[in-house]
Amino acid sequence: MITVQTFNNDTFIDGCQIAKHLFEHSVYSTSYDLDIAHALTSVAVFVNRPGYKGWVAYHDNRPVGILWAHLTPMFFSNQLAAYDDVFFVLPKYQNKGAGKALFSEYESWARAHGATAIYTTITSGIDPDQTVAKLGSQGFQPCGVVVKKALED
Repeated sequence: MITVQTFNNDTFIDGCQIAKHLFEHSVYSTSYDLDIAHALTSVAVFVNRPGYKGWVAYHDNRPVGILWAHLTPMFFSNQLAAYDDVFFVLPKYQNKGAGKALFSEYESWARAHGATAIYTTITSGIDPDQTVAKLGSQGFQPCGVVVKKALED
């Protein structure tokens, strides 16, 4: 059974474990060195900073996914939008409802805080076509592209 808990001091270690799996399964692992101390500082904002929120999905009490997001005024408007910063479900638990449950919490939180839209990005290189298709079934529509250029020495 899938359950979702708020990312907080009690779920911090579980969320960080899933984040480490995200790093290992993504293009980040071949592009960046993992700096645990910096990562922990970055992750802490989703526990402590107003306008930031995170969730951990569990399958039978085992952590299997995370979604961390923040609210911000839109660039050309003072209307709020919510943007995900991190989303990942362990491969073994994909297609079992964890992602859908996480996005349901994300949407409810954004609505409760007055956001007029929620956004998610796919920058990890993990199955972007599959992810877009799954999110499309939940009402998301493609609205842009993220491209990257590595700056080599």
